[in-house]
Amino acid sequence: MVGKTYFERGLEQGIEKGIEKGIEKGIEKGRQEGIEKGIEKGRQEEQLRLLQTWLPKKFGAIAPETWKRLTEMSPEEREQITDNVLTATSLEQLGLAP
Repeated sequence: MVGKTYFERGLEQGIEKGIEKGIEKGIEKGRQEGIEKGIEKGRQEEQLRLLQTWLPKKFGAIAPETWKRLTEMSPEEREQITDNVLTATSLEQLGLAP
């Protein structure tokens, strides 16, 4: 077989470099998505921790069913409760009545 032409070698090198760049971009994107998910998970855990601290201090003992509901709520629902806990005068106002 005759040696490869400059064009063929250039094409192979271009393909190899393209693949390498694609892999690097994929790794970077995956890393960034992982960081974002980790930050969001940490934020949600902190939100729940704050509610576990604030609710008993403000309203006394909290029923286990209420804690279970809090852990099953969406992050958006918990965020709304977190935003309103300081001004609420009862668990009912927060939608957490037993």
